[in-house]
Amino acid sequence: MDYGKLAKRFAVYSVIGLIAAGLVYIYVFSSAGFLKRKDAKNRIRILESELFKVKEENRELKSEIQNLGSDLKTIEKAARDLGMVKPGEKIIKFVDEAGQDTKQAD
Repeated sequence: MDYGKLAKRFAVYSVIGLIAAGLVYIYVFSSAGFLKRKDAKNRIRILESELFKVKEENRELKSEIQNLGSDLKTIEKAARDLGMVKPGEKIIKFVDEAGQDTKQAD
């Protein structure tokens, strides 16, 4: 056995192995590496979900605004929710034993 050739071969394979390990490390842990991309994709998914919810809420609010502008029953309900009453109406408040309001009757 030629130990010189064996030592050279071992040294070459060791250097190749270290280079490969370094490249894998850089691929996985660098600022543009695999883990960062995975985190970024997850964050994008979360933000897209939040965006969808906000857009849906905006559609509902736009519909409510249109109804408030044209539907008298919707306008009256919104006014009553704010505690408004028609002229001549009386508000009756029910108070529980703890002294807190429970309901309002028209």
